[in-house]
Amino acid sequence: MFLPNKNKPFYYSLAYLRYTHYYPSPESLKNIKCYRAVSAIIRILTCFVFVQCAIHYVMSRKDNVPVDLSEDIVGMTGLAYIMFFCILYEVNVKKWSKLYSDVSNTSKFGCPPNIPDVVRSCKNLLIFIYVYCFIGMAAYVLASVFLDSVNCRKVNEEKGLHEICGTATPLWWPYNEMDPRVKFFIIVYQFCSIAMYFPSGATMLFMAWECALIIALKIDHLKGLFRNMFDVEDATVQRRRLKFCIQYHQEIIRMTNELNRLHRMHFGQVSVVSPFILSCIGFQLVKRYSVGALIHIVGYGSAIFLVCQIGQTVQDETYNIREAVYVSKWYAIDPKIGKDVKFVLMRCQKPIYMNAIPLGVFSYSLLITIVKTAYSYLTLMYNNNSL
Repeated sequence: MFLPNKNKPFYYSLAYLRYTHYYPSPESLKNIKCYRAVSAIIRILTCFVFVQCAIHYVMSRKDNVPVDLSEDIVGMTGLAYIMFFCILYEVNVKKWSKLYSDVSNTSKFGCPPNIPDVVRSCKNLLIFIYVYCFIGMAAYVLASVFLDSVNCRKVNEEKGLHEICGTATPLWWPYNEMDPRVKFFIIVYQFCSIAMYFPSGATMLFMAWECALIIALKIDHLKGLFRNMFDVEDATVQRRRLKFCIQYHQEIIRMTNELNRLHRMHFGQVSVVSPFILSCIGFQLVKRYSVGALIHIVGYGSAIFLVCQIGQTVQDETYNIREAVYVSKWYAIDPKIGKDVKFVLMRCQKPIYMNAIPLGVFSYSLLITIVKTAYSYLTLMYNNNSL
């Protein structure tokens, strides 16, 4: 497994994923069966929030309880999706590890000049993400326990219900009352279950974004090599430089295609799932003025933006390589070498896209479409009051 040094890309991200048992350490690989068994137990124990939201939704529908179920749907869809790609990441962790190793490797084609600055910036941004995740989760739980519970008790009195109030997420309970010690244990357990998935999922998405960022730096490095490859008059040196640039370009294309394949497998469903999840969170925010919903929608919206920015960055950078080839001194080279340059230009006419599921590509255009679709769903739910 790829284990970077402290001053290299992905170091802090992989350290956190090892802590949460998504990325095996060299010691864990020595007894991989035990590692997988422990990991499976952790995943089963921490799926409590998803299960309780599903039970609460089903029982409320079965008994025709007149309560707002938008938070249940957010828990079942949003959390289920995060659990899905976290577990899928663990299944494909060796492929991701190979991609991290290839992207951070600069021994063959040289190191882009701005990588140290990007590594420092990514470290600071990752710290901010962790701070937001953990403070946001704590604020979400506290708001649910102390603020939303007031409205919950009011609804119970007005409608004669027996909903359990003061928990982090909706909870179905077979009795009308709950022992305070049991409730405290459940709240702590809910927080731990959420903490096992949300920061880890954010880390996985951030690392895909970091891959795209480093690939973009390598493309900038390649552009500089393309611009200067014909600055010498020796045809042998020109051909050797062109060959080096073509090999570098092919390596970048290979890494980008691998990123596209893994990105599509893990995050491709965002184009379909995210409008519905955003609309449900928005409905919860508009109807109940929930602080937790505000924290949730900011975090989830930022994640969608990162997914789309990965695709836009890759698309723009791979398409702009042609301009660097064009500004080189191709007009002063041997015609035989010029034929090879034509093939390079032809390949650069086709950018690489980050594909979505089932159709489309990730870009800022898709981001706008997701927001517009989510707003349409929100308007429909608000007018019909269907949740």
